[in-house]
Amino acid sequence: MITKTEVYKSRVGEKRGWAFSVYYGRKYPNFASALYKTKKETEEQLERFKKTGEYDYYGSAE
Repeated sequence: MITKTEVYKSRVGEKRGWAFSVYYGRKYPNFASALYKTKKETEEQLERFKKTGEYDYYGSAE
């Protein structure tokens, strides 16, 4: 059961964008997403993950 989620600015090397983290009852994230260009897209991908459990290996900002 998901206990917490976060959407935040992030970077991978020189690429900057947004990502989300999912917590399953721990103080640190159990899952961090790929990197996306916009906060809105990241929020949409988080909702997709919560509904289906599916996620992208590469986001739009990578």
